[in-house]
Amino acid sequence: LLFYTGVLMRVLLLAILCLSAFGCQSKGKAPSNSVSINIVTDPSTIDPRKVRNLNDIILTSMLFEGLMRMDQEGNASPALAKKVVISEDGKTYTFSLQKAYWTNGDKVSADDFLYAWTKSLTPGGLSENAFQLYCIENAKEVREGKLSLEALGIEAVDENTLVVRLAYPLPYFLELLCLPPFFPVNAKMDQSSWG
Repeated sequence: LLFYTGVLMRVLLLAILCLSAFGCQSKGKAPSNSVSINIVTDPSTIDPRKVRNLNDIILTSMLFEGLMRMDQEGNASPALAKKVVISEDGKTYTFSLQKAYWTNGDKVSADDFLYAWTKSLTPGGLSENAFQLYCIENAKEVREGKLSLEALGIEAVDENTLVVRLAYPLPYFLELLCLPPFFPVNAKMDQSSWG
């Protein structure tokens, strides 16, 4: 009886999964311009500075864009960065940004990266992922409160140019930039959401 109950439960579960996957389609209706994605559970956050679990990281990566993105071959390729210049010593990266806009119409600027990264590295800040930014010059010391934010190796030279100085050469820095902690955040929207 136990065997049959287990088999029955598996068949029932399979039937429920099939119905949930195919049961919501209406007959005769043309597909709309939308995509449905099963994200398994509600995200705990979509703030790129805070995401920790895989589902949240995947969803956040669908909603945000960083300086770089992984291409089909698994290499970092420009996303919001139009051009990247790396110094001879491999410690200074200068990014020229493409023209892009937030959903509220604001232009994505170098200041959005500066804002997000410094907010993550503020002592006692909200980001558990701040350690991923420690490759940036003085980042660890800033996070620990030993140095001020002005000592951080990030500079928004102008609206379209971001300069990042690393503490040491890091051959996979461009790949790191594909991760959510390195995504920009719109300061105006972020501050208005927290009051």
